[in-house]
Order: sequence, then structure tokens, then C-alpha cells
Amino acid sequence: MRSYSHLSDDERGQIAILRAAGRSMGAHCPGARSGENRELQRNALSSGGYSPLHAAGAYQLRRRREAILEREAALRLFVGNRLAEGWTPDRPARSARTYSGHIRRLAL
Repeated sequence: MRSYSHLSDDERGQIAILRAAGRSMGAHCPGARSGENRELQRNALSSGGYSPLHAAGAYQLRRRREAILEREAALRLFVGNRLAEGWTPDRPARSARTYSGHIRRLAL
């Protein structure tokens, strides 16, 4: 089974250099063409060009995930209130899972 690794800054730079020269990584590295195409599609500039710096920033934005308490204001308020009442951190965590599930059921 293959393992997937994300492109490094050097690999993104190489893609940019080869693209500017009108060449492809596929000629240098078998199997790299699909990864290169995916990279160029995901991280294309609005002008249609490619910038390794822009691509690295876009990758970081896609990877950032907010914590559940950052996303759900009602859950954040619930946990904050329980902690203010003197609950220990593990107790709101157990209750929050139940509370969060209840909110999701109501939303459906």
C-alpha cells in the first residue's frame, strides 16, 4: 500500500520552474504527473498561473481546523457556564458530548 506525503516547498518550487519552462514533472518522475496536476488545479492563481508561495499558503489554510468550541457558540457557552459553576474540565467534556449530540439531533 502506498503512503501519501504532502509536497514540500522544494517540490512546489520545482513544479513552478518546470511549468515556467513548459515541462512537466511526469517526464522526470514516473507517477508524479497526477500529483502535479492536482497541485496545479488546487492552488492555481486567479490569473491561471502558479506560485509556490501562494500554494503553500493555500495548503496551510486548508489544513487549519477550528476546535469544536471555536465553531459552536452554544457549546462554548455551555462549557464556560459549567466551568464557572466549579465543574472540573472532564465533567463538562462528558456533558458537552451529550449536549452537542442533542443540538445536532434538534438541527436535523
